[in-house]
Amino acid sequence: MEIITKKVELIGRISEKFQNLVPNKDVKLEIIEGELLEVDATNISLFRPHKIIFKKGKRFIVILYYGSYIKENDSFYLYNLSNKVTLSEIRQMVFDL
Repeated sequence: MEIITKKVELIGRISEKFQNLVPNKDVKLEIIEGELLEVDATNISLFRPHKIIFKKGKRFIVILYYGSYIKENDSFYLYNLSNKVTLSEIRQMVFDL
């Protein structure tokens, strides 16, 4: 069996939203685009979410974004799927870094 990896680009408007959240030069933004992994000759696939990482010194925030690969496609998650957050909550967390 072979695993096929396909890069999934982050939608431009979502990327722009996160870039606009960076309050100053001390906070660094890193965006890691998601991947779709498919197992050849099966119907098995896995989606690695987009990761939006805000860093300031040794502190960081990791936001997961699944896009259309999850039921609620405009939802953001803090670290894992059990912590759903809104864009305004993310803005406040980044400001408090």
